[in-house]
Amino acid sequence: MLSALLPGLGQIYDGRWTRGILMLAIPFFFLSLLAFAVLFGGPLASAVIQRAALFALIVVGALFGYHLAIVGDAFAGGMRSPRGRLTIDYAILAAIVLGLVVAY
Repeated sequence: MLSALLPGLGQIYDGRWTRGILMLAIPFFFLSLLAFAVLFGGPLASAVIQRAALFALIVVGALFGYHLAIVGDAFAGGMRSPRGRLTIDYAILAAIVLGLVVAY
């Protein structure tokens, strides 16, 4: 559930610190790099402004896909029990994914 709030928190809670911090930092790094390229890119900035709706859709879609992958990784990373997951665990995962779909 923590990865649904902020990508990487579920991994940090699970004890996978390096992976969690990396997953937390990647979106900020790429968004900063993208903002720098658009602000100081000249022709790139005008192309982005002309196609702002498409560009926003691509960026939000990429963030959504990344967020889903992080939630799935956090869910799979907690599978240490020999009996596996319970049905309620999958129901909670489905509710989290549905919540992300609505939020994005």
